[in-house]
Amino acid sequence: MVFSSISFLFYFLPLFLLAYYLLPWRNATLLAASLMFYAWGDVTALPVLLLCIGLNYGFGLAAARSRAALAVGVGANLALLMVYKYANFAAEQIGWTLAPISLPLGISFFVFQGISYLVDIRRGTVAAQRSLVAFAMYKAMFPPLIAGPIVRYASIAPQVDHRAVSAASLTRGVEAFCIGLAQKVLLANTLAGPVDRLFATPAGELGPAAAWLGAAGGRPHRRASRPHRHRG
Repeated sequence: MVFSSISFLFYFLPLFLLAYYLLPWRNATLLAASLMFYAWGDVTALPVLLLCIGLNYGFGLAAARSRAALAVGVGANLALLMVYKYANFAAEQIGWTLAPISLPLGISFFVFQGISYLVDIRRGTVAAQRSLVAFAMYKAMFPPLIAGPIVRYASIAPQVDHRAVSAASLTRGVEAFCIGLAQKVLLANTLAGPVDRLFATPAGELGPAAAWLGAAGGRPHRRASRPHRHRG
């Protein structure tokens, strides 16, 4: 689901906000909406996200008491990332026949977010979150889930359990969303076509001026109209 799509702007977002403000279970509501949002984009990868949530929740509780738990938790996160990022490449190099492994949406973001959580607990920066629902909400929260940025638990820990939304903060949020939406639709989407054509030019035919123009307009070989589809 694209943040600028009709389905998000006129269906998902209004229904989510309505449920969030009417229902008393705000963490559970945000968690359910986030899992639905993620499944919309890549339902087959939903078990990977749930596995990462369970893994970091358990190791988070243990990391406060044990340095070994931190090491194992960080290693488990990295192993999960390596399997999905490099298993296909490794199988090709050694000549094994392996069914293609699809890279889950945003796996780098939620894996490194989990590592930062474990490290912060071990350092004593934050206490481990004991509510599985609250922790899962933090890990799966849909605004940064698949395109970042990585949100450190320490920066939002006070708001995980207790948060209030005022008319002023809602207004600022809507304003920021509208500015970002305009930048994407009017600038990024407009520049995507010309930039893609520039970087599709053979390297020998791409002059310095054209290369710098393409670099200024966007990243090569990545469509600006679909930034949220980053898969890690």
